[in-house]
Amino acid sequence: MINKSDNEIISIVLDEIAKTLFTSAEPDLLKVFRYEHAIPQYEKSTGERLDAIMKIETKYPGLILAGNIRDGIGMADRVKQAKKISDIVINRKL
Repeated sequence: MINKSDNEIISIVLDEIAKTLFTSAEPDLLKVFRYEHAIPQYEKSTGERLDAIMKIETKYPGLILAGNIRDGIGMADRVKQAKKISDIVINRKL
């Protein structure tokens, strides 16, 4: 996968999303990152990053920053995060 073009990877991802979620909807934002040697790890600055995320989300109510920048780095973490965010969005009174 690492050697595929961004467009090839995006096509594969969108196909998997369509099959898994039974939808043809596409994400509003999609960015390809390549980690050639391993899964990315959090660094010493993680606490500062998490504090900055909290401040930004507090300043802009309704904004939810997600992805491997918080709540873990693995795919299982992404699924848990997606469930948590969907619960927040569904239960939010807008």
